[in-house]
Amino acid sequence: MSESPTARRRAQGQALRELREAAGKSAKDAADELECSESKIRKIELGDVPTKRAELDALLRFYEASQEDVDEVKTLAKGANQRGWWQAYRGAVPRWFRRYVGLESAAIEIRTFETELAGRSPEPSRQLSSHRAGG
Repeated sequence: MSESPTARRRAQGQALRELREAAGKSAKDAADELECSESKIRKIELGDVPTKRAELDALLRFYEASQEDVDEVKTLAKGANQRGWWQAYRGAVPRWFRRYVGLESAAIEIRTFETELAGRSPEPSRQLSSHRAGG
């Protein structure tokens, strides 16, 4: 697993959601257990917010998670609440873009799509072929 806190928080959230669903509990049930809103449970499961240790322990008990699952989620949690390298540039990075910076640091591969390459020609495949051939 990458050391990106964003990626770890998302993986932790996904694991918690899977445990909740396997236990047959709803997000409302989990919210009632933590005495919080369903919105907070959804944000935890999406990896949008950090999870406090007490909250994590309470959810794992409530879901009756196996020791193996508890260990896995707690391992993810260790790095999930750390600050990423980009936090030093908080003022320069818009709030909506911070998640993407965190995910980029964990990425193995980044693909891009260039709409300008083929343009609006009626025969874009011929243009692509000539571009690849160096023409």
